[in-house]
Amino acid sequence: MTDNAFPTGPKTATTPNTPSPSSFANPIPPAEEWLKPGPTYIMPSSGFFFGSQGQQASLVDFLPSRLAADRLIKQYFACVHPIAQCLHRPSFEKEYETFWDEVSLGIEPPNSVQAVVFAAMFSGAVSMEEAEIVRDFGVSKESLISNFKLGTETALGRANFLRTTKMETLQGTCEAQGPRPSIRKGEFDTKLPLNINDVDLHAAGRPPTPSDKFTDSTLSLIRFEVIEMMRTLWIDRPRIESRKISLTAVLTKIETFKSNMNAKYDHLMDDRIAVQKAAKIIKALLLSRLHVMVLHRYHNSVVTPMPDRLRTIMLSNGTAILETSVALETLPELKKWACRARKQVVMEIASQEA
Repeated sequence: MTDNAFPTGPKTATTPNTPSPSSFANPIPPAEEWLKPGPTYIMPSSGFFFGSQGQQASLVDFLPSRLAADRLIKQYFACVHPIAQCLHRPSFEKEYETFWDEVSLGIEPPNSVQAVVFAAMFSGAVSMEEAEIVRDFGVSKESLISNFKLGTETALGRANFLRTTKMETLQGTCEAQGPRPSIRKGEFDTKLPLNINDVDLHAAGRPPTPSDKFTDSTLSLIRFEVIEMMRTLWIDRPRIESRKISLTAVLTKIETFKSNMNAKYDHLMDDRIAVQKAAKIIKALLLSRLHVMVLHRYHNSVVTPMPDRLRTIMLSNGTAILETSVALETLPELKKWACRARKQVVMEIASQEA
């Protein structure tokens, strides 16, 4: 291969082997194109927020058979709940049984309960593969999702989800729309959950003691703690620009946080157990984002080039993001959580640009 095979300078008569533009691979599309929602994105109906005639529909218009509903709820707890915990499982299971008892008696369950049940079924359907849905339900995935999407939106609308204080409706909203990084520190007084299993939490009696082992809450705790750190960095980024805090101080804060998170959680996770392996990879992915969300705005500067040390930090963490994202998508033992993990990855990447 000659030196002229891949010319780097401007095209001149002395570079006869310069490839024509058509010989290059397709150029990378602009950011606004590849940051658009992918084919798996499910857009809410316009009537979800602004009201529609769908809210007058009956529960029976969307409700499947008990057997089909049980299959979807089983799917939800296997493939969604471990990655995005929004429900207290023992409490939900009691409500679910009461829901069907009332349906069998011809009584319409409370709107808030309808909302959380339909949202769980909807999330279960979204997490299934096309072949599974055709085998188990005899319809296409698109058709099944469309039914439960409209059923969930109708139930949420009837439960007045924009004004409600009912926990079931709020849980249903989370399951239907996914987490949004729009709640700021100081706008809530809720504490982080304890590191316990669902069965350890009861309505009466003494509060449970946090466990020093992997529990139902561990992955959620990891995500919540990292998101809290992201909120801190969102505040620090403009403070760096206004010279109220140094970049070095912020990077030191990130390193300290990473070390503390590793010390707190790494010994709880065993790679031989699939959900714990998923948690470990998600933790690594989220922690890698912290450096990138601070440093990415400096790497294109033409006024003050980024020092090599900082460029190395940014690139190594960017590489870690890619590697952990690919692992979540491709490792066979993590396949059942890939759909939900992918949605979280996309939403949290977008949130870094907020």
